[in-house]
Amino acid sequence: IVVNECALATVRAHANFSVAGSPPYQGGVRGGFEVACIAALVLGLLLYGAIRSRQFNDTSHRTDHVTVGVVQADITHYGELAASMGTYDAARLILDTHFALSTEALKRGAVDLLVWPETVYPTTFGAPKSADGAAFDREIEAFAARAGVPLVFGAYEADRGDEFNAAFFLQAAVQGRATFATYRKASPFPLTERVPAWLDSDTVRRWLPWMGTWKPGAGGQVVSLSLHDGRTLRVAPLICYDALFPHHALAAVRQGAEMIVTVSNDSWFSFGNVPRLILMISAFRSIETRRPQVRATNSGISAIITPTGEFLQTIGVDERGSLVAAVTPEHGAWSLMLAWGDWFGPAALVGAAGVLSVLLARRFVPARRRGIKFHG
Repeated sequence: IVVNECALATVRAHANFSVAGSPPYQGGVRGGFEVACIAALVLGLLLYGAIRSRQFNDTSHRTDHVTVGVVQADITHYGELAASMGTYDAARLILDTHFALSTEALKRGAVDLLVWPETVYPTTFGAPKSADGAAFDREIEAFAARAGVPLVFGAYEADRGDEFNAAFFLQAAVQGRATFATYRKASPFPLTERVPAWLDSDTVRRWLPWMGTWKPGAGGQVVSLSLHDGRTLRVAPLICYDALFPHHALAAVRQGAEMIVTVSNDSWFSFGNVPRLILMISAFRSIETRRPQVRATNSGISAIITPTGEFLQTIGVDERGSLVAAVTPEHGAWSLMLAWGDWFGPAALVGAAGVLSVLLARRFVPARRRGIKFHG
């Protein structure tokens, strides 16, 4: 805004000097002051950006890297898949594909953490609804045990009659059964995933049978993962729509999260440049918190994002594959967003309201009350 105002003042200054009879311009000499302001702002931001980018992206001296494997199977629209193949065969195809891609990723390096997308296991985990579901649960646990690394994946969580869209953080079993922590999606997509209580009724559901039944989670949580080398990694989980809202990531990082892990199903928005727009919005959560981010989607764009919002590696839209990358957890980085929250919008609103109030007051308060003298 300041640069635009300075540019306008510069144009006005030159126009006033070149048009005969125009009123004298009261700014700097031929807009020189305004040009200097523009240069100072641009150069200042470039310098600040260069310093901060170097600060966070130069991790060669760090020894606490975490090697993350991300899987993108490019399998979409599970409901249609189940209708054409049958529920069991669809689940079999989905899991076998993710097992195979994960095995390929594990062969490429000493992976510390595996991440699969949102709702990649399209049923409840840990509370099976059938014997087949219980067998699938055991297969996932056995795979994590063989891999020897924590596995993050999306599924449904059942709790006292309610179901949640959840991310499961499965720890490899050392003795006995594997253990897991869960994060429940805090911002389910309106209507298709969650319906407000005031709108939810049998009549409305008869009219709109596609409406969802999931409940929202608390958000802003930290999940601790034990890595195979004895380290503990504290992550801020986000599921799909959660990444649109800064407060979830901010709350988790304030509690000590060192990395953001986002799992998403973007297949419903795979047209045009929408997947890249969603990726860019997700990147802002890393910029605001200065934490790296691992993002796994079922159909793209999956990515490794730096604390400055750059994309180290990506898997594009409608591509099948995996990526393996070293990510450096960030322990104590500070930012204005972490200190003050999402402050810019409210501050801009209050500032604009104040300026507008002053302008209106000057317009309507009589001239004599403002101390202006008129000469006849």
